[in-house]
Amino acid sequence: MTVRNHQVVVVGAGSAGLTVAFGAASAGIDTALIERGRIGGDCTWRGCVPSKTLIDTARRVHEAQSSRHLGVMTHRVDVDFAAVMAHVHEVSAAISADEGEDLLADAGVTVYQSTARFRDESTLTLDDGTSVRGKRIVLATGATPRVPSQLHNIPHLTTDTVWGLTELPQRLASRRRWSRRL
Repeated sequence: MTVRNHQVVVVGAGSAGLTVAFGAASAGIDTALIERGRIGGDCTWRGCVPSKTLIDTARRVHEAQSSRHLGVMTHRVDVDFAAVMAHVHEVSAAISADEGEDLLADAGVTVYQSTARFRDESTLTLDDGTSVRGKRIVLATGATPRVPSQLHNIPHLTTDTVWGLTELPQRLASRRRWSRRL
């Protein structure tokens, strides 16, 4: 069994994990980063970046539609929702390029693309059986949407699924009143 030793091991390559990994490496600390998914995490792929990009696009559409008082006459503003979502994905990919594995390696961070499981208090086992040991282990594993059981049989969107839309939904919430038990 291969054991790789590091001073700091960070689990999760979202904004918190990247900050810790880059910071530790820049201080000359031998640092490893373990990520099972895409580097960038929630903020880059499902949260901050895509939502702010979509909000910016909506703001621009609203400005175009409501600029009559400025002397700007728009009879109609067409929105190609599939193109908007493609733009959202392009922005996330561009941000990701500033967080990628090559930049981490250049900063001195060893990256492991894998799921990590604790073997003991200072050792993590990766999918391929490799063990990664750290004097300090930082857990920055992000978030996962939790869907109430009442919604399991009802079509719904989460931060994991909304960014895959290519057609604008007619509405995002039911007109029906929900029970307070949700």
